[in-house]
Amino acid sequence: ELDQSPQLQELLRSHIFVGLQSSADLTNGKHTQMWSGRYFMITREGGLQKIGDAPIQAMNMKASNGIVHAIGGMLGKLDL
Repeated sequence: ELDQSPQLQELLRSHIFVGLQSSADLTNGKHTQMWSGRYFMITREGGLQKIGDAPIQAMNMKASNGIVHAIGGMLGKLDL
């Protein structure tokens, strides 16, 4: 089943920061670690901030288990 796919689990874990990361922590040039073990670089050009190739569209949305940052793309890819 798809929900037990190691590739899907890897993809999902690539979208969760290790530790609590607010927008103040996401500085230009920082390499931040995800639960998958992968690292993605934060970049800022003009008014656009990105993680990897995905633009960060909203930041610091509070959730019951941490902080959510909405991105406009996927980090990594899924090969099924």
